[in-house]
Amino acid sequence: MQEGRYSEYRFERKFVTSRIDHKGLEQIVRIHPALFNEIYWERQVNNIYFDTPGLSYYFDNVVGKSQRRKVRIRWYGEDNGLIEHPVLEFKIKSGSLGRKASFDLAPLDLRADVNFDFFDRHFQASSIPENVLEELKGLKPFLLNKYRRRYYRSADHNFRFTIDFDLRYFDFSDVSITIGTGKKDLVNSILELKYDQELDDQASEITQHLPIRMGKSSKYVNGIDIIRNNLAV
Repeated sequence: MQEGRYSEYRFERKFVTSRIDHKGLEQIVRIHPALFNEIYWERQVNNIYFDTPGLSYYFDNVVGKSQRRKVRIRWYGEDNGLIEHPVLEFKIKSGSLGRKASFDLAPLDLRADVNFDFFDRHFQASSIPENVLEELKGLKPFLLNKYRRRYYRSADHNFRFTIDFDLRYFDFSDVSITIGTGKKDLVNSILELKYDQELDDQASEITQHLPIRMGKSSKYVNGIDIIRNNLAV
């Protein structure tokens, strides 16, 4: 059984706007006085989100509970139905702080018959600890989302920006989830600032140079709202 990887808590501040596209956000980051440079490479991020049958995780996020979580399978790169390196992630939030617990999964083929116990069988075959398997019981996939992401880091390596754009959502109950363009997010570009919790006193030096106000945004909540617009708290 694998032990999993657990990140430290960090702040994740989101800046959401419909006035500035991702090219404009890139320009804002490039001229920032903290001298952000691009790291890694632009890539596609893909997620399958799981929830209880009553969408408990969704509603916890909507009402703004301090302690909340999301459960997802994440992978990177273009989606052709065959996922060679999927990762199971528990995204755990405590107020404005977030951390992740990650577990490697066996290769996943979404071109197969994704029936009601498809993911249960896959989790069982992926050497996930028993306590994690127990937590996954009763969860079902609701949403697939895809977006492009670019990564930047300040010259002192203390702060990171990510820019997410071309956000698309797919109802996982739709048999054609891996084809077509999905439903687009009308905001469709998100700037996110990430930093360790001990640096919070310095964060204002970064945010004061942004022409966008910090806001609340959850891709999972936005996606559920878009594909199932009849939900209400």
